[in-house]
Amino acid sequence: MSNIVIDQSAILALVESVKALHSRLDVFEKAQQAQQALNDQFRQDVNNLHSVISNLEKLVRSPTTAPANPPNTVNSDASTTPAPQPQPHPSGTQPPQWTQVLQRPATANPKRRREHAIRVLQPPRTPTDTPAYDVIHLHRAHRMSHAEYRATLAAVGIDSKRILDVTFPARNIATILIHTDYRDDILRRLTEGGLTAIPDFNPLDAQHVADPKFADMPAPQLVRIAAALHADRCVRTVRFVKLHTVPGVLKFFISQNWISTAKAQALSAELLPRPPKRTPNIHSNLGQLLLEPSIASQLRKPVLYDLFGNVVESDFMEVTEEFHPSAHSTDPEESHQ
Repeated sequence: MSNIVIDQSAILALVESVKALHSRLDVFEKAQQAQQALNDQFRQDVNNLHSVISNLEKLVRSPTTAPANPPNTVNSDASTTPAPQPQPHPSGTQPPQWTQVLQRPATANPKRRREHAIRVLQPPRTPTDTPAYDVIHLHRAHRMSHAEYRATLAAVGIDSKRILDVTFPARNIATILIHTDYRDDILRRLTEGGLTAIPDFNPLDAQHVADPKFADMPAPQLVRIAAALHADRCVRTVRFVKLHTVPGVLKFFISQNWISTAKAQALSAELLPRPPKRTPNIHSNLGQLLLEPSIASQLRKPVLYDLFGNVVESDFMEVTEEFHPSAHSTDPEESHQ
């Protein structure tokens, strides 16, 4: 029978590894017990919250009013403690229920409403040739959306409602359209934040045309392309701003030679169509007064124009051969009848 060689060092190492495994199992069991205790506490808290929610739902659905002082904290006795009975109101009217309180609209900013009311009640300004709107050119560190840039300006104290529109005319440049009354306040807030505006930025500069397809374009054509691109930005701004600001914004863009007068008139006619004139009722006091010869003879007659813009003396149009319905007929026999 062969002799068996026993390696005592291997046996000792095996014993040590078994002891280490037992110690790790003990640590794991303690951690599992602690986690189980936390889970039990969490389940108890969830049950308490469900009980409180059920009680609140019963209070909301019941015809009785809610208690004046609802509990602020959740405890283990919330499911067993009965809700206090509501006290009768001495004046005979019931206090608002929870549903009525939640349905109340949020109060608007009283300061802003007061400032708006003061501006509305001021006498109208004297019409001048000076535009009522202006732009401020600012930096931007990276690409961002219009909403993100507005939020960034609001973070430094600039009211977003005072900014009519935000455009990005060039790389790392942003332009805000504002009313001239707010220019000093916005510049002051920018200075307080350590920011500065760009005073000499020209949005019509050809170097701002960054589209690669225009890279080989001659300089005169690039200038025209830059002007057309900025005119398109102005048109988008006019379509974006509120309607009551459209005339002033168009006036400012015309003063800067950013859009043509004809384009501005077309936009104004499209966005602000004139309402039809109301004819006085013949049975009204004004209608009866206008029938008197002494007043009717002094009325200014409206100026009439033909198709080509020429002033006509009568509202009757003479139908010549050019304007006859058969002038544009495709049938030669019909046109020569």
